[in-house]
Amino acid sequence: MPLFPGAGRPEIAVRPHGEYPVDALRRRLADASGEVMALIRASRFDEAETLVRRIGADIYGAVALADAYEAALTAAPGKPVLLARALQGAACAFPSPQTAHEARDCEKALEAREARLRALARS
Repeated sequence: MPLFPGAGRPEIAVRPHGEYPVDALRRRLADASGEVMALIRASRFDEAETLVRRIGADIYGAVALADAYEAALTAAPGKPVLLARALQGAACAFPSPQTAHEARDCEKALEAREARLRALARS
């Protein structure tokens, strides 16, 4: 059906679109995870964090970094510096709460993650 009298019938063109930005960011973070883990294992923490932040200096990067530190702590639980970095990473991996309800949820989730990290460090 024409959009207005005398106009031709509109055609819907299928236009391919690229990867969604969030998916591209997650892919780039995943692609860098091996290098990030190698840097963490070598105690080159600042370099690992810089690499992640160059890819994603937002919540996605913070979550990827927190997950990397947790994985490193799982592999080497006896390193206090890894626990400290993992706890710091966990605290940064939550968004800024917008409501009191979100603040309580984030606080509970952070407490649970910190407890898990401390348990990993003791194992």
